Amino acid sequence: MTRRVCLAWALVLCLGWNPALAGGGAPGQGADWSVGLQAGAVAGADVDDGGGSVAVGSAGVTASWRWLSLSYGAAAYHWDDVSRLPFGNGADDPWDTLHSLGLDLSHQDMVDENWGYFAGGGLSADWEEEMGDSGTAHVRGGVLRALGPGLTLSLGAGAWAHKTGLRVLPVLALNYGSQDDPGFSATLGAPQTWLRYRFNPAWMVRLGARLDGGTYRLADDSVVAGKGYVRQSGVAAALMADWTPSPGLTLSAGPEWHFARSLTLYNKDGDEQDSYGVDAAPGLAARLRWAF
Repeated sequence: MTRRVCLAWALVLCLGWNPALAGGGAPGQGADWSVGLQAGAVAGADVDDGGGSVAVGSAGVTASWRWLSLSYGAAAYHWDDVSRLPFGNGADDPWDTLHSLGLDLSHQDMVDENWGYFAGGGLSADWEEEMGDSGTAHVRGGVLRALGPGLTLSLGAGAWAHKTGLRVLPVLALNYGSQDDPGFSATLGAPQTWLRYRFNPAWMVRLGARLDGGTYRLADDSVVAGKGYVRQSGVAAALMADWTPSPGLTLSAGPEWHFARSLTLYNKDGDEQDSYGVDAAPGLAARLRWAF
């Protein structure tokens, strides 16, 4: 399960380009710029059924201009009963805050009414204290095929390279309708699946799930793995409400359920050491996006 979830997480990098995979929010018509703020929290859950537990709070910001986007996020971890955790020194928190910084370039277009293409790539750094050896590079590309009115297939491949390994994975998603139009629309695939219903220009509800995770370079003096890495993986199911009070401005919020979670540790050479399960837990998520 851990390996399958970790492989699926790579699709988050490979598929992040596709606006149709976005969970919600109607962008402003003709907008070149957008700014987004995100926040979330996941309740405490036991690690590896050993009694030690962890809760997570996160926040982030994304700024985009046409095909280019820059993002930063931080996740703060709160540990309980660290002496009962299966990793660390039994006295200190394994880690406190993990940071992410990413730059992405993407483009897609339709060549005619039936065929189109997508292409892109990016760089990211994910770290605890030192940024050295924390980089990831990713590329992706493929074709878009219109299958019928409102129905589009995305098919291609993506690859990402990190010190913990190189992976090449398929890109596959089926999209029906537009989340900007009244009525039902859907996205089926990975890393996100959403069923959406827009009541009017101001309100939309969404039910779905997304893959969640990342690989972070731990501190030089980490009590878990000095200069090593931790990969967190899981799935987040959510019921979200999107409110668009004015064109280009959208607030999204709702409850989540995080499950199929794991923490995988690597040494400083990128070799996998151990993997631990994390119990399912409820959470909350909110996002504010302004396109102009």
